[in-house]
Amino acid sequence: MSGSLAALAGALISTALAQVSYKAYFRDRRLPLLVLALGLFVSAAACSYLALRGLTLGVVYMSTALTHVMVAALSWRLLGERLTRDHGIGLALITAGIVMYAA
Repeated sequence: MSGSLAALAGALISTALAQVSYKAYFRDRRLPLLVLALGLFVSAAACSYLALRGLTLGVVYMSTALTHVMVAALSWRLLGERLTRDHGIGLALITAGIVMYAA
C-alpha cells in the first residue's frame, strides 16, 4: 500500500511538472523543456500504473484532480503567472471535493 501511495505521489508530481514544463516550452521555445515534459508524461503514466496495482481506480482518478492545484501553484511560483480570486475559489472547491470524496 505504501508503495502504491508513493507511486501515486510520483504520478501527480510528474503530471504537474510535465504540464508546467510544456507550458514553459511554448513560452520560451527551448527544446530541452519539451523533452523534459515528454519524459515526465511517460513517467506519470508508469507511476499511475504502479499506483493502480494497490489502490482503487476511484482513488487514483480522484487524486488526479490535485494536479490542477499543483499546476496553478507551480505556474505561479516558477512561471510568474498571476492567481486571481476566482482561481483561488476554484482551487479551494477542487480541494474541498477531494477531501469530501476521501472522507
